[in-house]
Amino acid sequence: MRTRKQCWLILGMATGLLVMGGCSKSDTEKLEKDAKATGKDLQKTASDAADATKKAADEAAEKAKKAADDAKKAAEKAKTAVKDATK
Repeated sequence: MRTRKQCWLILGMATGLLVMGGCSKSDTEKLEKDAKATGKDLQKTASDAADATKKAADEAAEKAKKAADDAKKAAEKAKTAVKDATK
C-alpha cells in the first residue's frame, strides 16, 4: 500500500515538473499578466464594495437622524397640545 502511494506521489511530481517545464516564456509572461490583471480587478471590486457599504451606512444614518428629528418634533407637538388642553 505504501509503495502504491509513493508511486502516485512520484508520478504527480513528475507530471507537475513536466507541466512547469513545458510552459514557454511567453506562456509564463501571459500567466503573470493575467494574474496581475485579476489582482487589480479583485482590488477594484473590494474598493467598490467598501464604497457601496459606506454609502449605504451613511444613508441609513441620515434616515435615522431624520426619524429622530421627526419624533422629537412630534413629542414637542404632543407636549404643547397637552399644555393647551390643561389650561
